Amino acid sequence: MLSGSKIRKRGAGLVRSLASRLSSPRDEALVSAAEASYVLVTGQKPKVGISTRQEPHVDRGAFRRAESAIDAGDAERAIAGVDQLYRDYPGSVRVLRLRRGVLQRTGDLRGQAAMLHEIHRLDDSPETRLSERRVLGRLNEMTPGWLPRIPGRQPVTPEADNVILHLNKESSPYLTTGFTMRSRYNLIAARDAGLRPVIVTALGFPRLLGITSFPAMEIVDEMPHYRLDLGPNYPLDRPMDQILEDQAWLTARVARQVRPAIIHASSGHRGFEHALIGLALRDHIDRPLVYEVRSVFEASWASDADWAEAGDQYQLRFDTETRTMRAADHVLVISEVMRDELIERGVDPARLTVFPNAIDPEVFSPRPPDPALQARYGINGHYTFGYVSQIDHPREDHELLMDATRELRRRGRRVRCLIIGDGKRRAELERYAKRTGAAKDVVFTGHVPHDEVASHYALLDAFVVPRKDERAARMVTPLKPYEALAMARPMVIADLPPLREIANPEERGLAYTPGDLDGLASALERLMDDPELAQRIATQGHDWVVRERRWAANGAILRDVYKDVLERWAARQNAA
Repeated sequence: MLSGSKIRKRGAGLVRSLASRLSSPRDEALVSAAEASYVLVTGQKPKVGISTRQEPHVDRGAFRRAESAIDAGDAERAIAGVDQLYRDYPGSVRVLRLRRGVLQRTGDLRGQAAMLHEIHRLDDSPETRLSERRVLGRLNEMTPGWLPRIPGRQPVTPEADNVILHLNKESSPYLTTGFTMRSRYNLIAARDAGLRPVIVTALGFPRLLGITSFPAMEIVDEMPHYRLDLGPNYPLDRPMDQILEDQAWLTARVARQVRPAIIHASSGHRGFEHALIGLALRDHIDRPLVYEVRSVFEASWASDADWAEAGDQYQLRFDTETRTMRAADHVLVISEVMRDELIERGVDPARLTVFPNAIDPEVFSPRPPDPALQARYGINGHYTFGYVSQIDHPREDHELLMDATRELRRRGRRVRCLIIGDGKRRAELERYAKRTGAAKDVVFTGHVPHDEVASHYALLDAFVVPRKDERAARMVTPLKPYEALAMARPMVIADLPPLREIANPEERGLAYTPGDLDGLASALERLMDDPELAQRIATQGHDWVVRERRWAANGAILRDVYKDVLERWAARQNAA
């Protein structure tokens, strides 16, 4: 969220940029739609034209105290201060913007829309119009019953029962993440099981990565990948409902061409957006939808744990995700605990299948550490533990890893912590390491190419999954622990349900209470002091994951699910 000071700093250059982007007839239509929404919500017509009003004088001390509360993350004090300013100065755009900032912090989308409407009545600038339209777009996509509009119905006769249209947000070779690797291995498994996957990635991918030259369709791993693109001048930061509608139109064009038997939508950036497109596409081409739920995203809108699972935005996301799950013809989930959650949310158990993360034993297999890598990172002669992940979200609790490093050094242990990966929180974590005195014993590798990841696992005497106890961590089994087990790395996990599924504590790993520094340090000391224990859980973990969690087995799961979906779909069609 913007800090209090940034909320009130708006540059003239940005306004000119926004004005230039609101010049097309289509964008003017968006603004008109937003204005119609104002009338429906308030019963008043928005003020037109740039206001010549004068900003009222606001108590500087009260304003700064409210700003400081926002900057400090003290939402309760910020709400109280801003609400008082709002009562005292209802005609101040500065106060309205500050109040909108607090509502962003607390996830109150409806409140933000109301504040932006009031700002718009006082300041009819292009920036205000677009901000309002964006919030309305987010509300629109989460309105019960809303789907992106695809004109008309054009049922297709499948080219063959094994042609499957996959709606993915991203893919290799342009991006290497847990999401894209899961997609790639499962698509290869599907292909090898006799299926014919056709992949469509999200509108704007890979242009959003800064890649400007790419084909509209390319073959990756012997499978066609369609890139939806409207050129460099298409604003990919436009309202979300409009992005989804444009993406749906473009996806429908591909669907009519490839004539799939089944639509398979996987979780998007907000979770439900590809399922919404899949449902609209199901109505358009008259083919069933399988929804692959890879995580729960309703709490991912905020990094502040105090607000992530509360408020308007959380509930709207939760409700939208639930309605898409219930509407799909079949739902795939990545863990047993997630399956239980979806049953509680009203999804028919007969339409639920666990479709787990897995490994390729030819890529991830036990090997000795590379002495050159050990020398590069300065870990020779040290007991080395660490984690492999993107450094993007506080849920991963890299801070606890660094605290454990410092605690083990205090106990006289010769240790190094290796944080393998990169992401937007890296600089913040490096500052934390310096501030706490852990920096000399913590090594950040930065980005590691996918074909070098296995050699980095081999550097670890223990692999730690230090997740916090929050919603996604209680539901999602991440990919990296499976890879660590395949590498025969002794594992320590935060004691959370999906991680327990993987480690089965004391059999394939040790567990500690999430957030418990002494518990984590003590678990690592058990492995240091008992090599036989470390070897036993490493061997048992390796044997289990190679036996039970191979990507190749997922191909058979998909084949069986698709067969069942098509049989039920045909039965309904015949009964209609």
